[in-house]
Amino acid sequence: MKRRRVPVLVLLLLSGCSVAAVSETSVALNEFSVTPMADRLKAGTVDLSVSNSGEFPHTLVVSDSAGTVVAATAVIPPGEASSLSIDLQPGAYMLTCRIVGQSDSGEIIDHYQRGMAARINVSS
Repeated sequence: MKRRRVPVLVLLLLSGCSVAAVSETSVALNEFSVTPMADRLKAGTVDLSVSNSGEFPHTLVVSDSAGTVVAATAVIPPGEASSLSIDLQPGAYMLTCRIVGQSDSGEIIDHYQRGMAARINVSS
C-alpha cells in the first residue's frame, strides 16, 4: 500500500493563511515605511504601540475605507514611542504618516507619498 505525502511546503502555506485577529499590536515607523506587526485586528478596542525608529519625526494616522481619519498620534520624535487606543468597527483601514516637510534644498517631502502607508483589516 502506497501512502501519499503532502509536501511540507503546502502545509506551511495553509497554516499561514489562518492567522487569528488580535486586539493589540505594535507599529513601527521608519523612513519611509509603516509596519504593523499584525494586519488583522479584532473589532472593538484596539491598542497600538507605535515606535519611531527613524531619524525624522513621524505620526500615525488611522483612516477608514472612506478616508475619514479615525484617530492619530501626536508627532513622535525619532527614537520615541506612543500608544493609541481606538474603537474600530469591522472593515479595512489605512495606517499612514501624513507629515509633509521641506528639505534644506527646498524639496517637499511628503511621508505618505514616499510609502508610509499600510493596510489593516478589522473583523468581528
